[in-house]
Amino acid sequence: MRELEIEIIPAIGPKNFEDLKAHLSRLRDIVRMVQIDVCDGIFVSSKTWPYGKDGDTVFKSILAGDVGLPFWEDFDFEVDLMVSNPVEAIEDWITVGASRIIIHEASIEDKDELAHLISKMKTEGRVDVGLAVTSETDLDTLDPYVSDLDFIQCMGIKRIGFSGEPFDQAILSTISKLRERYPELILSVDGGVTLESAPHLINAGASRLASTSTIFKSNDISETIELLKGGVDYDYDE
Repeated sequence: MRELEIEIIPAIGPKNFEDLKAHLSRLRDIVRMVQIDVCDGIFVSSKTWPYGKDGDTVFKSILAGDVGLPFWEDFDFEVDLMVSNPVEAIEDWITVGASRIIIHEASIEDKDELAHLISKMKTEGRVDVGLAVTSETDLDTLDPYVSDLDFIQCMGIKRIGFSGEPFDQAILSTISKLRERYPELILSVDGGVTLESAPHLINAGASRLASTSTIFKSNDISETIELLKGGVDYDYDE
């Protein structure tokens, strides 16, 4: 396999605006790209900002341009939309400054609608477009979208929307099959990314890894990111 340039992306599922600010403050001068996990409590059972008690007011202020996302000048934002109606949310997140948007394949039942949305976003060219899949996604259904996608995000856990979930080893086969089908496409992984799983994900063909627990529970975020990039090869029990 050709050598891939590995990108590590800290992922934040903020409880509220202040929680987002606190997490971002730990990443300044370390990374440029950060993922914000947006969960509406419907598509997934967890709920993150801006869904919740104080989110609506603060988010409306950001949309209106009265305030910005925390440290907006220091970061580029990748927004992972784990929401039941991504069509409505996409425009809002582009307005507040997202540079990448991830849509979950399962969040839009009408696949013609999904194909139209991805094509429209690609044509407009305002953000990079990613499609999130799981180890159970039928990969044959992705062919109509791939030419308009900037990347595919493979979910490394079964219960999405939660941090610290067990790694789903079946995603390794999904990544390998996607790499074989689409050798030039960027493959990202979110969920279950640890020092143990990272080398296996990279060997399977992933070139982006988004991680929450491993990075934010670390005493040295910079060192942990470098370890995730290089991989420390651990073997899972079969």
